[in-house]
Amino acid sequence: MLPLEEDEDIRDTGVEAEEEEELAEPTMPKDLDNKAPTSEIQTKVSVCLSDIAAWMSCRHLKLNMTKTELLLFPPKPASPLPPFSISVDNTLILPVPSARNLGVIFDSALSFSAHIQQIAKTCRFFLYNINKIRPVLSEDATKTLTQTLITSRLDYCNLLLAGLPLSHLSPLQSVQNSAARLIFRQSRYTHISPLLKSLHWLPIHFHIRFKLL
Repeated sequence: MLPLEEDEDIRDTGVEAEEEEELAEPTMPKDLDNKAPTSEIQTKVSVCLSDIAAWMSCRHLKLNMTKTELLLFPPKPASPLPPFSISVDNTLILPVPSARNLGVIFDSALSFSAHIQQIAKTCRFFLYNINKIRPVLSEDATKTLTQTLITSRLDYCNLLLAGLPLSHLSPLQSVQNSAARLIFRQSRYTHISPLLKSLHWLPIHFHIRFKLL
């Protein structure tokens, strides 16, 4: 695979060239909140993506426009999004409220609410299925399944959740509590702290802080 070189055509657009084969979510230039006209920024981004698509085409690659999404990040979370769209190869790309990148769902407010809900939904599905076969599993086998299917998903890219309120993280903490009770076959009314301590599991928000150290 050839590395993406910074062509003169791409440099001329005023937008830094991406070093990835595909652009899943083209981001906004840094001068969006300045006084530069929106139409000028739209043109720069469109020309940049067109140059990248041409570069890829020359190397027998293709920029998949059906999977290319435009996600806008306003200067402030409460700021209204400006009317913005880009056109590449006669394809109009409109802003979306959220976009997935490397398995993480980003939204324009960076609240990660959709991402957290998706993780919790997937983990509850696996917990339900593990619970069905729990009577025939040993405690060690249940721990292995939980680590593989649940804990790995709770840990994936969770540094992005640093600084979020505890109320936002409560669905993930609920999943972790349910997993611990399932391993030891305890009821939902069992105090969770001793179970987490015996498993050497930190609560979600403490685990995120620990990874930041």
